[in-house]
Amino acid sequence: MKRQAISVRRFLFFVLLTVGAFLLSVNHADAANVRVVTAFGKRYVYLRDIAAAYGLKTFVWKTKCGIYNKNNRFEFTFEKKEGSINKTKVYFLHAPYLRGYEPFISELDFLKVVEPILKARYIQTKKIRTIVIDPGHGAHDVGASGRIHDEKKLVLNIALKLKAALRAKGYIVYLTRDRDKFIPLEQRPYIASKYKADLFISLHANAAKNKSICGIESFALTPVGASSTQDSRINWRKEIGNTYDRQNSILTYEIQKAVIKRTGAFDRGVKRARFMVLKTPRCPAVLLEMGFMSNPSEEKLLGQNYYQQNMASAIAEGITKFDRR
Repeated sequence: MKRQAISVRRFLFFVLLTVGAFLLSVNHADAANVRVVTAFGKRYVYLRDIAAAYGLKTFVWKTKCGIYNKNNRFEFTFEKKEGSINKTKVYFLHAPYLRGYEPFISELDFLKVVEPILKARYIQTKKIRTIVIDPGHGAHDVGASGRIHDEKKLVLNIALKLKAALRAKGYIVYLTRDRDKFIPLEQRPYIASKYKADLFISLHANAAKNKSICGIESFALTPVGASSTQDSRINWRKEIGNTYDRQNSILTYEIQKAVIKRTGAFDRGVKRARFMVLKTPRCPAVLLEMGFMSNPSEEKLLGQNYYQQNMASAIAEGITKFDRR
């Protein structure tokens, strides 16, 4: 009986190895069939090759191109970073270009943005258990101020509601601050490490001189070899957070998509930045700007309990989608 049990275990181990090897081959085979060219000092790939590798269709218009199937649609704008994934605005890492009738996107966008969305089930394999929420600012650092509210208070209120929403889904949740307390930027990712966080979610509210500006935007850490969305300089320094570039792309996209759908706010897109709190977490991380304190209508919404609950529920929904892909 004991010998039979050992044989069964050996058989199961062999099956697991075989399946694992197959998944790895699937995970890397597609990229091998995508041709690379150099243009404008950067590496680009043929968009039609990506489509062929993943069984997608291609379209090429005067100013745009894209790939799609029944589950996903990626749209790119020639000579601009702005595009979309499944109707959610996304700022890609480099502008695509058209040569003759042949569209190209950057290799970085293929590897760090497009492929992660197409292959999320192979990339995000670790189940999420512990999440650290980081309400921005605190104490003397009030953040952005509106006519009625301060950022530090609103983001804490939403963070507490998000904690409750995530705990109801079975996650272990910690906050970098649960009261009006100042915590230096560099210490916030350290708190995530202390609790061995699987995700780090930093919550903020925005401000602008133009009071008509509104909307929600999400930030992931800029990958090596790319420029941040609002900066033209290429980043060549690798941060700890760059270990999770592909997961960051999926997480940020899922949260942005969920909050725009739930709140109906203007979609300012998924963007890239080198914010301090995104550089050093040892887990996937996102910084979410939930609206503009400088916009009277949006400030009023952010101060209302039902809208805060909607925001928290949407963020939790995005996290759950990321976890269950």
